[in-house]
Amino acid sequence: MDIDAKIIIPLIGVLLGWILGTITGFFKTRGENKKLLGKSISQLYYFIQELSIVMNYLDKMKVKLDHEKYEVHRQNVIERHTLKNENSIGNINELIDNISSISPTLGIDLRHLLEGYISERKIKFNSSKSKKELYLLLLSMYEVHQDLTIIHMEKLLIKLAFRYNLILGFKIKKMLSTSKKRLGTMGSKLIEEAYELIEKE
Repeated sequence: MDIDAKIIIPLIGVLLGWILGTITGFFKTRGENKKLLGKSISQLYYFIQELSIVMNYLDKMKVKLDHEKYEVHRQNVIERHTLKNENSIGNINELIDNISSISPTLGIDLRHLLEGYISERKIKFNSSKSKKELYLLLLSMYEVHQDLTIIHMEKLLIKLAFRYNLILGFKIKKMLSTSKKRLGTMGSKLIEEAYELIEKE
């Protein structure tokens, strides 16, 4: 019996140590993932807001400018106010990597959306400006795809938020809804001032 106890007690100690180590590692990894998830949710939310503000502004300016002036203005706004520099691209790649480490499938979805957006923002319709109907058709197709990109990003953001916890999931849904209403009432004074500046160029 003494021999059995000398063998069993150390084995129990090793087993308990392994169990405690596994539990500690699990909660440590879970805490790190939650911190990373929270950061990713914040980054994605503000990226969606940036894109939504720009698209909403352009939508309002489109009805005020003739199509040739609008195309020049559209290109300038996209270049100046979305993904302004290499650091912004780096932040997008970091965001994709962070989400991929938490959920590979959501990371793949986000990579597909953001890489598509980065590529599409470079699209220019200079060659079709002289043909108004063709230009408006191509612009309409471009805008529809941009709107769909925002919708898919919002759905992915909500999934991530609910993954964080239920309260944040419902809060993000409300924030997105409130933001859309606020964008819908973007000040006409701002639009008028921008229009006047463009006309002076």
